[in-house]
Amino acid sequence: MPSNRTTLIAGNWKMNNDVAAAAKLADELAQALPEVPAGVEVLVCPPTIDITTVHDRIQAAPIALGAQNVYWEEKGAYTGESSCDMLKSAGCTYCIIVTPSAATTSTRPTRMRTRRPRRSLLLASFPSSAAASLLRFARPEPMSSTL
Repeated sequence: MPSNRTTLIAGNWKMNNDVAAAAKLADELAQALPEVPAGVEVLVCPPTIDITTVHDRIQAAPIALGAQNVYWEEKGAYTGESSCDMLKSAGCTYCIIVTPSAATTSTRPTRMRTRRPRRSLLLASFPSSAAASLLRFARPEPMSSTL
C-alpha cells in the first residue's frame, strides 16, 4: 500500500561552516541534487549567519531552507534572536524549534527556556499562506516552570 507521507531528509549544520564554506557546501548540494524523487523533501538548516548565502545558492534546487532557532516574540530588543517573520523573509520554510541539547545546555535563564515548546516536535514548517499561522510555533503559551 503506497504511503502518502513525505520523507524528509534534513541536515542540521549545527555551528559549522563560515560563510565561504556554507556557500561552497550549498553549491555542491544544489549541483548534486538537481531533482529529488516524488515523496521526498530535502532540507538544510545552516547557522543563522549563513541563511541568506545558502538561500541564494539553493533557490533553483529542490532543497528547502530551515533555521536552527526561532524566538517567540514578533520583534523587540532581543539581541541575537530571529523571529518567524525574519526567518521567513530570508527564505526559510522550516525551523528547528526544540532540540535535546538546547533544552539541557542552554545558558538562557530558566524562565526563557520554559517558554519554548516542550513537545517532541523537532521541526516546524512555515506555511506560506499566513504569518499568523507561524506564530503558533514561535509564540507558545507561557509554561509553568514547575513541571
